[in-house]
Amino acid sequence: MNLAIQPSLAPPVWPGNERLRCVLRREETADTATFALAADSPRVFDYRPGQFVLVSVVIDGAAHQRAYSISSSPSRPGNLAITVRRVPGGRVSNWLLDNLHRGDELLVGAPAGEFHLNPLALPERVALFSGGCGITPMLSISRYLLDSRAGTPIHFIHSAASPEDLIFRDELLAMAAAHPEFRLELFLLEGAERSRHPARTGLLDAGQIAALLPDLNGVEAWSCGPQGYMDMVEDALRGQGLAASRFHRESFTGAAAPRIEPAAGGDLRHALRIPRFNAVAELAHGESLLDGLLRAGVPIVAACRAGVCGSCKCKVTHGEVERASTATLTEEDLAAGMVLACSTQARGDVEVDLG
Repeated sequence: MNLAIQPSLAPPVWPGNERLRCVLRREETADTATFALAADSPRVFDYRPGQFVLVSVVIDGAAHQRAYSISSSPSRPGNLAITVRRVPGGRVSNWLLDNLHRGDELLVGAPAGEFHLNPLALPERVALFSGGCGITPMLSISRYLLDSRAGTPIHFIHSAASPEDLIFRDELLAMAAAHPEFRLELFLLEGAERSRHPARTGLLDAGQIAALLPDLNGVEAWSCGPQGYMDMVEDALRGQGLAASRFHRESFTGAAAPRIEPAAGGDLRHALRIPRFNAVAELAHGESLLDGLLRAGVPIVAACRAGVCGSCKCKVTHGEVERASTATLTEEDLAAGMVLACSTQARGDVEVDLG
C-alpha cells in the first residue's frame, strides 16, 4: 500500500511584487474602469477585504508607484482587481486608463494595509460609508460577506455626483435585489430621479446618519472617501456613542505636512543621513524626509505620498522630527521612532534607517 502523502493540487499563493496580466477591463463609468489581473500560471490571491496594492508603472522613463484599493474579494481568489478613476493631474491613474488593456502586464506589490475586514472576527453588523471612488474597498468587503453567507447585516451608504457617476451600479443593484441583508442607501448631488434605486438628493450629514442607524449596537463601521466626508462620518458616529475601535477610515489624500518655521538669519537646512546605504542628502525648509530619501537614491516605496498607505515607513534613529500623519503606525512603531517619510519633516540633522 502506498502511504506517501500526495502533493496538494491547489495553486500556490501569489507572493506579490510580480507582474500580473490584465485579463479583463470593464468600464464602470465614463471616467472609471476596473482591471482584473491574474498571473500567467495559476495562483491564489490571498488578502483581507479592504486592503490595497502598490502598482508600479514607467512613464516617460521614470518609475511611479501608487496605492489602489482592491475591489475584488478573496472569496474569489482566481484574480485580483483594482478600480481606477481618472482625476485631473493624476499621472498614474490617467496612464492606466489610457494604456492598460486586456493582455498587458502590470507590476503589482503584495496586498497590504490596516484598513480591512477581519474574516476571523466578523462583527454583528457592518456599516460602510463611501464617497466617490472610495467605494472600491467597500465593494470588496460586501462581496466577501455575501459570498461567505455569513448573514451579516450590511448598511452600504454611498455618495456620488449623479446616477451616471455611480461606480459598480449594476452589481450594487443586483446585491440589493438578491440579498435582504444588504441595505443600499444612495445620496446623489443631482439626478436622484434618474436613479434605478431610490436615492436621496444632496449630501449625507449627521442627522441622516442618525436616522439610518439610530441603533449602533453591534455595529462596526468603515469609511473611505474625501477627508471632509470621513471626518463628518466619524464625528457623527462617535457622537452617537460608537467606540473609536469600531470605526475605520482610509483615504489616499492625507493632511498637509506641518510648517516648521526657519531659524532667523536665512534658510534652514538639515543633513539627512542614511548609514545603511552610506548616503547623505540635504533637506531644505518644508521638505519631507521622503524628498531627501528619493534625492539620495536609496530604495524606498512611496505610493500615496499622503501619509495614509504606510508604504514609506522608516525609522528615525537620531534627530528630532515632526509628523503630520501617523495613520498606519502602531503605538509600538511610534515608541521605536518609526515615521511615515512622506509626511514627516526634520527639525534638525537626522539619521534614518530603512531596514
